[in-house]
Amino acid sequence: MSLKKLSVAAVAAVLSVVGLSACTSKVGAAAYVGSQKISDKTVGSYASSVGPDLTKAANAGSPRVNALNELIQQDLFTKSLAATGGVPNESALQAAHDDAITMLVGSDQVGDAYDKA
Repeated sequence: MSLKKLSVAAVAAVLSVVGLSACTSKVGAAAYVGSQKISDKTVGSYASSVGPDLTKAANAGSPRVNALNELIQQDLFTKSLAATGGVPNESALQAAHDDAITMLVGSDQVGDAYDKA
């Protein structure tokens, strides 16, 4: 083996050892959102074999993937809301709902009356 090939192999070996040493074990973790761990057990509690087989539906992923996506979205939404002042209370949501109806639909009827109409 030539010196060039030997030195390339040695560099590749060193880089792979360094690269692998940077990896950390995430046993039992389905995903992380920031530092928040979503465990395999949590995902499994949402994905069960009971109910219709959704994998046969068009564009449906596996129940575990769907559950994991929902859990990730929930964590991301919670973190986003916390960064912008927190989760709005019921009266703030109702006011935004009524403003949207007035602006988008132009209706004088708002709140539950609009929703039930």
